[in-house]
Amino acid sequence: MEQITHKDVLDTFDFSDGNLIWKKKTGPRSKIGHVAGHLRKDGYVQIKFQHKLYAAHRLIWFLIYGEWPKNEVDHIDGNKSNNRLENLRDVTKSQNQQNRLKTKQNSTGFKGVFFHPKSNKWMSKITVNKKQIYLGYFHSALDAHNAYSEAAKKLHGEFSRTI
Repeated sequence: MEQITHKDVLDTFDFSDGNLIWKKKTGPRSKIGHVAGHLRKDGYVQIKFQHKLYAAHRLIWFLIYGEWPKNEVDHIDGNKSNNRLENLRDVTKSQNQQNRLKTKQNSTGFKGVFFHPKSNKWMSKITVNKKQIYLGYFHSALDAHNAYSEAAKKLHGEFSRTI
């Protein structure tokens, strides 16, 4: 399959308020002046263009900068459908993971915090360069979260997300 060019994307889309807008009709679902793509179940916007599926944030990066992102495109605010340019940045996989929201499986309400039944205490840990660092045991989930937050700010810097 042929790789799309920057000209293909420029000729087909306008960019407005975080959305790609169809400039020309490319198929039965593309309507000139309408927002391109659809929201996937995982929260990302996906666009079918030239018989291939693209994540909107990657296509937007290509449209604006004329080249594909070197790594992953991170949504700074954690909202996967917020594709405003000021919310996107090219980051490593590790940096993108540091900026992740807490998972749906999290039952404590705090990122990086787990209940340790053997000790009957709350435990906190953080991952840096694929290695888990245990931050200790705490009497409350909030104390464990405070330890995680402090470590995240120190170890993850601008990519730290504590919620």
